[in-house]
Amino acid sequence: MAELKDLRKFMNLTQKELAEKTGMNIRQIQKLEKGEIDVNNITAKNAQALSSALGCSVEEMLTLDLNIFTEDAKQSLKDGELDLRDLLRMDKYQKIKKLSKIGSFENTFYENYKWIPESLFDKLTPDELANLVDSFYDCYSVGKNAR
Repeated sequence: MAELKDLRKFMNLTQKELAEKTGMNIRQIQKLEKGEIDVNNITAKNAQALSSALGCSVEEMLTLDLNIFTEDAKQSLKDGELDLRDLLRMDKYQKIKKLSKIGSFENTFYENYKWIPESLFDKLTPDELANLVDSFYDCYSVGKNAR
């Protein structure tokens, strides 16, 4: 889980800048970062403001593991070559790969992964997407063996 403070720093924002971007009081940002206010108990308005300012949903913020990103990825974010949405997609891809029964076979995994419709990627969980990749693989294997 990415803590708000870690995510804010990862995005190269100060508390003041985050407060300005969200329209929240800086003291409220400080309390959220210290855990004095649970991020799950903030108003919908503030949750939306944080989402917009950070470029991710509150759910993504809570599940994101910033440690998975390489220094190159972090630098690309700082340089503006990638945005947080790109990094979140990379994170989700890695989770899908880890959950898939064929995830350790890079080329085979990718050949099946690429068939996932873009419209489903944000709607399904990594577990559901891994099952979809595995189903594509199973369908291909059955068809290939039926020849």
